[in-house]
Amino acid sequence: MTATPGAAAPAGATPSREAAADAGGIPPTLADVALDCGTIERVLAGARFRQRGVLAEPEGLALLAAAGLGVPRHVVIESAAACAALPDPPLPGAARVVLKIVSPEVLHKTEVGGVAVLANAREAVAEAARAMAARLPATSLAGFLLAEYVPHAPG
Repeated sequence: MTATPGAAAPAGATPSREAAADAGGIPPTLADVALDCGTIERVLAGARFRQRGVLAEPEGLALLAAAGLGVPRHVVIESAAACAALPDPPLPGAARVVLKIVSPEVLHKTEVGGVAVLANAREAVAEAARAMAARLPATSLAGFLLAEYVPHAPG
């Protein structure tokens, strides 16, 4: 039984994909989501190769995006010195940005001062990156993730 688009399905009936999309725009199954299987396989293969058991945040974001989920705009920066080459502002259109360390050895970035919410300005990002790099051994720092700030409710 297929429901008429826009109409409620009778009790016990399963609405069609079209009716479900009309009702809220949420795909009822994974078959309705465009998956980027190549990226998913590449990210997971890289994680298996390193045998760490965890994904770095840029890998996690790539995996989520490849699965069709929205992620904040972001760029990966190789080093604090590389911040000088960023455009100004680094993420056009964003008022604030979040700078985070990328380290396979540090899972809880805030505990080591590895997260900062900043003005979206190249010099602010460069200054924060230099300060973070000074706090960590160079061997544990794989770079930085700069993402647009996404407001959220506290708690």
